[in-house]
Amino acid sequence: MFDKLKEWAINYVKNRDLLDKKIVSINDEESGFLVEYKDKTHRYIVEPELNDLSKLSDEHQTYVIVSGMKNIDFVVKHWKELIKYEKLSIIFVDLGLNKRWILNPYTHNKVCDDKSLKNGLVSLYNSLRE
Repeated sequence: MFDKLKEWAINYVKNRDLLDKKIVSINDEESGFLVEYKDKTHRYIVEPELNDLSKLSDEHQTYVIVSGMKNIDFVVKHWKELIKYEKLSIIFVDLGLNKRWILNPYTHNKVCDDKSLKNGLVSLYNSLRE
């Protein structure tokens, strides 16, 4: 699953850069890959099942994970930690449907309240099925 998710993420990043052409290099890492852009460096951490936040940092960073309830529950449980990182994104991927949804916890926290967090994330998850 890791390899398929990583391959999907690399293709996603390349496709997003088709017009801008800012990618200088993509370097393989044990936990994912590092993209050197002309104006920044961005680390992509591929974890099919999110169960560890030890790699969180203040750098531009994206977790690429499987879209599923287990990962949503993990995000909700660790929300207070995730919202501390302004440059963090999480891409929830459904490989079978080739669809994704993206969460920026820092920004999302500014427009939602804790009571509706899980319901909102579940709605985003369900939107892939429509």
